[in-house]
Amino acid sequence: MIDFDRARCSDRRDVTIISIVEERLIVERQLVVVEEIRLHRHATTESVEVPVTLRKQRAVVERVDADGNRDAKSKDQRS
Repeated sequence: MIDFDRARCSDRRDVTIISIVEERLIVERQLVVVEEIRLHRHATTESVEVPVTLRKQRAVVERVDADGNRDAKSKDQRS
């Protein structure tokens, strides 16, 4: 059924344009905020004594220039 009250018309010089409209149901899903949950973080610290096994590592760092010569400072630190 054509709803003539809602039909749009426009005239351009010698042409009349009539838009034919009909009512259609369009269903869509939308996310809508219904509630909010607020989370608050509280940091707490606790001192605890725990037995652990200690491991040791040692690193030796040497500086070498582009020619492959060691830096004088690295030689002194190794002695």
